[in-house]
Amino acid sequence: MPRIRLEGSLRIDSKTWLIEPSEAHHLLNVRRCKNGQKVEALMEGRLLILRLKIEEGKLLGYVEEEIKTSPKRELWVLLGLTKTEAFELALRQVTECGATAIVPLRCERSVVKIEGSRVEAKMRRWKLILSEATKQARAFSIPELFPVIKVKDIDALSLPAFKYGAFLGRGSIDLLDCAPKDKAAIAIGPEGDWSEAEMQMLEDFGFKPVRLGARIMRSPTAAAVGTAILSMLLEKE
Repeated sequence: MPRIRLEGSLRIDSKTWLIEPSEAHHLLNVRRCKNGQKVEALMEGRLLILRLKIEEGKLLGYVEEEIKTSPKRELWVLLGLTKTEAFELALRQVTECGATAIVPLRCERSVVKIEGSRVEAKMRRWKLILSEATKQARAFSIPELFPVIKVKDIDALSLPAFKYGAFLGRGSIDLLDCAPKDKAAIAIGPEGDWSEAEMQMLEDFGFKPVRLGARIMRSPTAAAVGTAILSMLLEKE
């Protein structure tokens, strides 16, 4: 079933939505939807089943069913900046795997420097990537995206009590053997991993060093694996 997000659409009444132009274009011209076809519509904490109807050149959605989400788990992903393609892949993957908050980190070994006017443009693009990823994953909510910060500024965030850092060669336990409850955070470094100083800072901030397995992964892969494992552990509670 085709899937859209409703945040940009207009609610006419309790049962009727005016679908915003970009989503309407996608449904009619990309997915080739017809009058009377059903689609899934995602919004914060809710999933609506809409039946489409074209009226006077506008696309309306009539609510046929509403599905409430289960209690929200809190899963933070702190993600070291990498080159554009790899970082955008990581954003998509951690969103699909269950991240609810994402914090981009400017690390010592980050090869990309985002400054000045580029910051706002990057944030807009990243938010669009997160929104599109929620449609793929059927995620009710879009993860909160924080501004880019340095590792030393992590302590100012209101992070969950259960915090884990994926460090090459430093993890004393497997993430699979951890037992977080309700809320958790994981920090994934850039290509080339964290510097020694950054690993020490993270440990000082309460991050427990963990392993993601025996293999050495690229940063986007490690981000997806770590987020998926934590998401499943939280869902078991």
